[in-house]
Amino acid sequence: MVTAEKEAVTIAKKYANLDKESEFYRYNRDATYFTVAGTTKANKKIYVIVAQKGGKVKVLTQANGKSKNDILTYIWDKKSPSKILNIGLGIYNDVPAWEVSYLNKKKELSYETIQFSDGKVLKSVENI
Repeated sequence: MVTAEKEAVTIAKKYANLDKESEFYRYNRDATYFTVAGTTKANKKIYVIVAQKGGKVKVLTQANGKSKNDILTYIWDKKSPSKILNIGLGIYNDVPAWEVSYLNKKKELSYETIQFSDGKVLKSVENI
């Protein structure tokens, strides 16, 4: 993961003018993505999503969608998990999306895939 983060940051600096990294996420659904959150040299807050295979890069303005905290608040309010396992930002069916894995009240593995732009639930899998 340390190597993946370093490579993603290098790509984000090259293709998105990333200046300062604030967070790093791993998203692993149909494909694996590494996402770097941070600011550009112009102080614009961005997410840079890098595909593990092929290295395709997608740059999102943080203000144009839901934040990590927005998504976590939604999960806590609507699903009342016993524990959040992971949150990551990647691409789901060609759409930027957050994926949250968590243990529900019965300690069963569950997932929510939530569209970055508007918070719409794209996929919900519970009680695995």
